Amino acid sequence: MRRAVLFLLIFAALPLAAETIYQRVRPDGSIEYSDQPLPGSVPLEVPGVQGYQAQPVPPLAPPSAVQPPRAVTPAYQSVRITQPVEDQTLFFDAAGLGVNVVVAPNLRPGDRVVVYVDGQPVAAGPSTGITIPTPPRGTHRLTAEVQDASGRVLLRAAPITFHLIQHSRLRR
Repeated sequence: MRRAVLFLLIFAALPLAAETIYQRVRPDGSIEYSDQPLPGSVPLEVPGVQGYQAQPVPPLAPPSAVQPPRAVTPAYQSVRITQPVEDQTLFFDAAGLGVNVVVAPNLRPGDRVVVYVDGQPVAAGPSTGITIPTPPRGTHRLTAEVQDASGRVLLRAAPITFHLIQHSRLRR
């Protein structure tokens, strides 16, 4: 492996070191390159090495021109999940799982609620009542967050754990 890498590095440097490169096609169809003319070889035109000239970086604004960031008042005081409740056991429903989130004060226009199951986003919308696709049976962690129109997280609810079971003839 080391020989192959060394060979490739030397081969790649040949155009830089030689003034003329020659190419020859062998009788078996393989191609051979050399810096020496060989019987049946033809000279190749090698373009110059490609370069790049970086543009100068514009000067930074003087420190006096930079304004300090304004203090942002929090848009929301609280967000919490009210359905399902912590440690609740639910039966599988193919229609989806209803999730209710309470946001105080009310959700502003342009903001949205994003619901996560097991750390993955599953639903989002401008409402605090969201139906999510029903996850597989088992224990899951659910959380929600309020985001502004640009996707910046404004507030996150504490996660809750719920359990999903399937209907069974054994449970009557």
